[in-house]
Amino acid sequence: MIRCCFLLLSIFASSFCLANTQSSMQGQLAPGFSLADLNSDAQVDLKNYRGKVVYVDFWASSCFACRKSFPFLNKLRHKYAPQGFEIVAVNTDLAKQDALNFLAKYPLNYPAVWDQHGTSFSAYQVRALPTGFLIDASGKIRLVHLGFSERHEAYLIAHVEKLLAEMIE
Repeated sequence: MIRCCFLLLSIFASSFCLANTQSSMQGQLAPGFSLADLNSDAQVDLKNYRGKVVYVDFWASSCFACRKSFPFLNKLRHKYAPQGFEIVAVNTDLAKQDALNFLAKYPLNYPAVWDQHGTSFSAYQVRALPTGFLIDASGKIRLVHLGFSERHEAYLIAHVEKLLAEMIE
């Protein structure tokens, strides 16, 4: 029930194109999670991504802005994966089949997991969908990004490139 209310927040967020929003999570260590991959049921554990720059993307099948973000995030991951960038998509739907139907229309080239009980959703204090958390190689949340618009693409690319450059220094 609570997660359903976030649909309205998602519409609000995508309508007003929220970007870098201060969050109590920013600067904190990213909460760990181990969730089942939507396609294989294998466990995807965030701790296995330590040492990489990771974008954790919370989404739902009812989220219009998520449909727009997926093609961009696929391109972003494809371009920067060789440098140590990864994405994990965390689905917040109550029914797994809703997520699978969505992914059949909007496929991803990175892991999509299902947060069946809303534990990571709560741990990350997600307020709107989509919400992305850009995590540096040490596991610290460096950017919280609410909503999605094409106008956000350059902004996100710049932040990913900055964190990847920090890995080299």
